[in-house]
Amino acid sequence: MTKNLDKGHPCYGNPNVLMTVDDFFETRISNMLKADNLYYIGQLIGVCEIGLLKIPYLGRKSLNEIKEVVENLGLQLGVKGVPQDCNTLDKLGYFYSVQEVSPFFMTVALPKEMVKGLQHDDVIEKIKNVCQKAFAVAVKLELLSPNPVTPIDVIQAVNPSISSIQTNTGKPTTSFLVPLTAPFHEAVTYKPAFLNQVAEKIGGEYLHSLLAPKLQG
Repeated sequence: MTKNLDKGHPCYGNPNVLMTVDDFFETRISNMLKADNLYYIGQLIGVCEIGLLKIPYLGRKSLNEIKEVVENLGLQLGVKGVPQDCNTLDKLGYFYSVQEVSPFFMTVALPKEMVKGLQHDDVIEKIKNVCQKAFAVAVKLELLSPNPVTPIDVIQAVNPSISSIQTNTGKPTTSFLVPLTAPFHEAVTYKPAFLNQVAEKIGGEYLHSLLAPKLQG
């Protein structure tokens, strides 16, 4: 039987290792990773930066995007000892000592003119990383702030250059259900009701200012 990851390792017990690369990366990056047989986040973090740069067509820009996502999930690249055959949920769950993944979702309402010409799945793919980052920041603020946390607090924590919330009051919108994963900290167990409440607080039209650049790019 393969030895599992040491309990003191930063990635130990993090349920995000069971998510797929498709859950967090745009098609271009996920296709490069899957071409190298990296289908799950738990497999991906078993590769170091130098190893990732050896993947055909994966350059420094893509590597930086991968590092940002991995860090936002509370993980790190270069985990040692991940077996080559650790390519199923059961095997990954055993190695990282994870039993299940609890899914969460954020409903985002975007102006129809902002998403005009884009397929529904393409919109989610473009905005999911920003939504995940905003969600992780919101959870942290809710736990640490002595005062009630507002959506603008979250937005400015993610991007300090944004000074106000842009909403689309009165104009037609389209809703998107964006998948999220719970931020991980080995000393904290989040209640699902709390996470759902946080996702609801910053959902709707509040993230327009953060999401617009992703949809216009």
